[in-house]
Amino acid sequence: MEWDLINKQTDQYLDTINASFAIRELETKFQSAINDTDFKNVKAQKQIRDLMGDQLSYLKSKEKLTQYDVDRAEKLLEIEQARIALEEAQSSKTSMQLKRDAQGNYSYEYVADQ
Repeated sequence: MEWDLINKQTDQYLDTINASFAIRELETKFQSAINDTDFKNVKAQKQIRDLMGDQLSYLKSKEKLTQYDVDRAEKLLEIEQARIALEEAQSSKTSMQLKRDAQGNYSYEYVADQ
């Protein structure tokens, strides 16, 4: 019974090879998320890069890494991507408004949705 308990506890943690692989795979996911963001949206790229730095340093500093820790970092990346997508959707310019210029000419312009 004691042997089973010891094996169960050791199975919770990733060994050094699997931990290194999981961290490298997570870093690849972060890099692809940065590359997939719009090149004009530098703020979003910086936010993902900062999150990547925080999470990777946290995972590398842990003495015993679990799969839960890796999954948590992946979920934080997904949350950040969803938040960025929400901000982009909120600031998108899909409404047209009739504007008059200084010469009295009318034209339509895209404005941010209210």
